[in-house]
Amino acid sequence: MNHGEEIALTFDAGSLPSLPPGHRRDFLLFVDGYGKDMDINSAYPSSVTPLPFHAMPAYPYPVGQGPEPGSQDYLLEWNTRPR
Repeated sequence: MNHGEEIALTFDAGSLPSLPPGHRRDFLLFVDGYGKDMDINSAYPSSVTPLPFHAMPAYPYPVGQGPEPGSQDYLLEWNTRPR
């Protein structure tokens, strides 16, 4: 996400119990992710790949370790969005 972007979250709170008078309910949204930007000091700033994940030994992968971005194995394993 970048400056000025937003996430809109909606859900049905009708099944939650009523609150006593004078009380209010707060909600927290915990998100955990990565951001890639076009900073020239970032690894691979002009491409989406390689996609980072928590179990990576380092970002980007050390040379010779991990899938090669753009390889068929990489695409089949990590690019899982429906087209």
